[in-house]
Amino acid sequence: RGPSKPAPKPPETVRVAVGLAGELLAFRYLEAKHRRHFSERCWVSENRTSLFPEPGDISKGYDFCVNTSEREWLYEVKATPYEGFEFELTDNEYRVAAAASGQRSRAYRVLFVQHALDPTRCRILELPNPAAMDTRSRFRIVGRSSLRLRFEPS
Repeated sequence: RGPSKPAPKPPETVRVAVGLAGELLAFRYLEAKHRRHFSERCWVSENRTSLFPEPGDISKGYDFCVNTSEREWLYEVKATPYEGFEFELTDNEYRVAAAASGQRSRAYRVLFVQHALDPTRCRILELPNPAAMDTRSRFRIVGRSSLRLRFEPS
């Protein structure tokens, strides 16, 4: 295949709604996955203020952090209003992912939320660290403004 054209960017209000919906869905997903270790404090992005009074931090490079006895799990949420297979990572998100890839005590994952605004079609795909040597080949760089990656569903 030749170079792909990224999907047109939705208006800012839609983008913000999709991002928030994705993180709310990811909150429930992680709450179920990490039952013993998950709390509202695990949500560290600025979107957390939609439910909780404490502010979040956009500069961390991930949206959720879950500490277990084995490792610190860092989750970056990427959401789309349709069934796409592309997402963008900021330079900071990629730096954090790359740093975590060399550490046994940290794991970086992308939670890709498809159909984030449609609860009947919503699907969360947990993707491996796109910066890790052993999983990097699963992704293809398709853009340069930030790091835009495409993956094939398993």
